Amino acid sequence: MESKIELFKSKLLKLYKNYSILDEILNEKKDYIKFLYCILNLNIKLIITKKNNINDKNIILSKKFIYSKNKKLIENILKIYYKYFDKNERNIIKNDFNVIIYEEEYNKKGSDEYFRLKNRRDFLIPSFYDEKTIEFLNTVEIENIDVYKQNNLMFFKLLKKLRENIKTIDRLGVLIDGSIILNLYNIRKNNDLDLAVLHPNAKENREKLLNINELEFVDLYIDKILEWDGENKETLDKQTKEITENLIDDYFRIIFDPDYSIYFYGIKVIILDYDLKYRALRRYPKNVADLILIERKYKNIKIPKFKCLENNINVNNKIYNKNKFIKTVKFYLRKKGIFIENIENKINKMCI
Repeated sequence: MESKIELFKSKLLKLYKNYSILDEILNEKKDYIKFLYCILNLNIKLIITKKNNINDKNIILSKKFIYSKNKKLIENILKIYYKYFDKNERNIIKNDFNVIIYEEEYNKKGSDEYFRLKNRRDFLIPSFYDEKTIEFLNTVEIENIDVYKQNNLMFFKLLKKLRENIKTIDRLGVLIDGSIILNLYNIRKNNDLDLAVLHPNAKENREKLLNINELEFVDLYIDKILEWDGENKETLDKQTKEITENLIDDYFRIIFDPDYSIYFYGIKVIILDYDLKYRALRRYPKNVADLILIERKYKNIKIPKFKCLENNINVNNKIYNKNKFIKTVKFYLRKKGIFIENIENKINKMCI
C-alpha cells in the first residue's frame, strides 16, 4: 500500500507542478499524503464497525472512537451527514466504534450506489480523520439542522457547480475563503462566497472554471486567469503575511496546507482562526461586530485583539468618528438581536 501512496504523491506533484509549495507541504507533513490518497483517489470506501481486529491488506487507515470522549463530534456528524449512514451504523456510532478506510473497486460507476459510496468518501472521511474538521465539528452549535442547511443554500448551489466542473483530484487547489466560515459556525449568514481555485490545468479548463462564476454570489479567483476585485496575488500574499504575523508569506500555502482549512461536504473552507485574525486586522465596524458575536456564542474560541479606536478611524477609505463607529457596530449587533448597553466598554476590553 505504501508504494501506491508514494506513486499517488508523485502523480499529485506532477499534476500540480506549477505549485512548488505543495511539494514543501507534503515533505513537511508526510502522513498528509495518506489522507489525500483517501479523499482524492477513486475506489476508496469507508466502513463503520464495532470490530477492532479487522486484518486486510487493503486497509489504509483505521481509527477507534470512544463515544463518551467524542459525543459532540458524533452528534454533529450525524446531524450534518445523517443520510450517509445506514440504520445499523447510526446505532453503532452511539457506542465505541472503528472507522476503517480501505481500497476496493467501485461497482457500476454512475449508479445510485456508486454516488452514495463516493459521497460517503468525500463527506465522512474528513469528518473522522482531518484534524481541523474534527475541531470544527467538536465546537459548532447547531440547534436546528434544517435551518442550518437552509442558511447554507449558497454553499450547496456552489457545491453542485464544483462537482460538475472540477474533478475530485483537482479539488486539492480549491478553497472557499471569507465569511462562509461564520455561517458554518452558525454566527450569521454570509452575503457571498469567495472561491479560490488553483487548478492544475487551468488554461485548458478555463471556460469550465469560469462557468462556476455564473452564480451571482460567487467571487472567483483563478490563478493567472481571474483576480478578486482589487486583490491580486501580491495583495493576497501581503495580507497573508500580516494575518499570520510573518509566519506565511504565500497565500497559496493557505489553500494547500491542511492547517488552514476544514472540510464541509468534501470542499475546503478557510479555518475560523485565520478568518477572525483577518477581521481583527481589517477592523471594519461589521468585523468588530462579528468578533463580539463569536465571543458571545463560543466561550472557548480565542478572539484576536484588534487595534483600539482612535478619535477618527479610517477603514476602507471611509472616515468614522469614534461615536459613529460604535453606533455602526451596535447597528450590526442589533440586526442579530444582540443588545449591549455599553458597546464602547465592550470594544475597549477586546482591543489592544
